[in-house]
Amino acid sequence: MNYDIYHLRNTRMDDKLQAQLSSIIYAYRPHDDIPTKEELDTDRVDNSYVSMIDLCEQIGLKYEPNKE
Repeated sequence: MNYDIYHLRNTRMDDKLQAQLSSIIYAYRPHDDIPTKEELDTDRVDNSYVSMIDLCEQIGLKYEPNKE
């Protein structure tokens, strides 16, 4: 972690410099904790109410599944 970014937290910059540094400052923002395996298992979606046929119809394609 780069602690120098925290020193920029309460500084006043001109608009051009702020725009130039915005992506770097945003990258060093506090992030959420990495979820545990147990937390990931509870968020899993096993069933979807959207079918491949419906998705293809929405974009104007004809869906033909491979029957091998």
